[in-house]
Amino acid sequence: MIKINTPYCVFVMLVTEITTFVSFGMVLAALNPTKSSIEVFINSSHVIRYGEPASATFTKLIITLSQAMLIVGTVVGSIIVRFLMAKLSRKENMLSVHVVMIISAICMGPMPPILNSYEILIVGRFLTGISRGLAFAACPLYIAETANRQTLFLWQSPSGWLIQLGALLGNGIGHAKVMGGEELWPYFMIIPGLFSLVYVACYHWLPETPPYLLRQKGKPEAQRDSEALALLTKLRTGSPDVLEKELQALKEEIAADASVEKASVVQIAKDPKYRMQLLVCIMLMSSLQAVGIQLISQYTDDIFINANIPKEYATYASIGTFGFSLLASFCGTFFLLRVGGRTSMITGLSVSSVALIGLAIATFGKAMPSMAYLSVVATVIYLAGVAIGPSLTFFSLSSELTTQVVRPSALWVAGIVFWCEGSIVSFGAPYMLQATGGFTYILFLALILLVITFIFRVVPDTRGKSAAEIQRQLAKDPDVDSTPMLEVAKQEV
Repeated sequence: MIKINTPYCVFVMLVTEITTFVSFGMVLAALNPTKSSIEVFINSSHVIRYGEPASATFTKLIITLSQAMLIVGTVVGSIIVRFLMAKLSRKENMLSVHVVMIISAICMGPMPPILNSYEILIVGRFLTGISRGLAFAACPLYIAETANRQTLFLWQSPSGWLIQLGALLGNGIGHAKVMGGEELWPYFMIIPGLFSLVYVACYHWLPETPPYLLRQKGKPEAQRDSEALALLTKLRTGSPDVLEKELQALKEEIAADASVEKASVVQIAKDPKYRMQLLVCIMLMSSLQAVGIQLISQYTDDIFINANIPKEYATYASIGTFGFSLLASFCGTFFLLRVGGRTSMITGLSVSSVALIGLAIATFGKAMPSMAYLSVVATVIYLAGVAIGPSLTFFSLSSELTTQVVRPSALWVAGIVFWCEGSIVSFGAPYMLQATGGFTYILFLALILLVITFIFRVVPDTRGKSAAEIQRQLAKDPDVDSTPMLEVAKQEV
């Protein structure tokens, strides 16, 4: 069976994605199973410092701030990542992601009980958010420039199920009977930092990317070409002629967009040729927030408790739902190979919209015992829809629909919008559910329908198409002649 990416290339991509996205999945779900233990810690710290227990309102505020600071920090990280991309290489940007994650793990783990400070927990969550904001731009960009373009959607998709795996591990290991109890929860908070230590240990063997080497203006063109070709020889199988063709294709793509290489986002947005790339990237990245992933993933226990599932069983229900979601996400990769990113996205969003209707009904009728079961089933279906749709494809489609030079700016802007939306949902979710009940899910249903309509009308099918062909279709140019090459990607499985 012919392979395009070498085992070394696969190693580079898997190390990068596993150490990044599994830890972020764990962090996303970390406060869900450990909430009771952290509430005890907040109360005991308050007694030590002020001589009286913390009020229920104050405790809820600290928990909500801890959840929300993860997203606020991510907004900050997604803003500053553009400046880091201008100063650091692709490889150095990934290193900065993991260095910040290690610092944040220390702040969230041993420091709060040592200092009797719940504020340091909030600081740790904020730093974790910064790391995530950097990663959600730097990691897909690194993978997009490392993988062969014909297999890009295949190698971008693991991010989805790796996050689901991390969320499952977070809910399982963070359970009160495992490491989420009152004494062990600080050690549980350290675990995401261990993944970053693995990345740092492997850093020496990880390369820069061929497009990055080609754009180094401080070197002669011949030297840039030589370095990029030498790296492609390590990353790709095939004859020298095949490698030369890929190198030439990269150079042509970069040259075609040379006029915007130093342009600002505003200047790019003013050019009709590139404006649609920015808009599509923003909408596709926003699709994951439009389905309400921050609400469901961070507050699954609360959702189940609100649906009258006994509190002692809520975390077990969360573990089960995330386990099924992981399975759906893994199977969704093969569905993605068969139908492509556009169809996979639409299918996943449609499934999630049906599930949101079920959650709304379960919330409205929570006085009925059967509604508890409906809430679990609806949450499972919801997470399965997210797993086979936006979770798998929002990185890959965004990367495929943008060109080499525009992609960093597009991912940067889309990341800021994505996390601004997430911060609003994360902080407002508990209060929205309390104030409006099931109408919260109806709001997200309306957003999903808007995204589906946009994808139907604007986003082209990218399967087997070159960068030029995709851009012509995105610009609604009918003169497109493409030969499907999906079989090439299937050979990588």
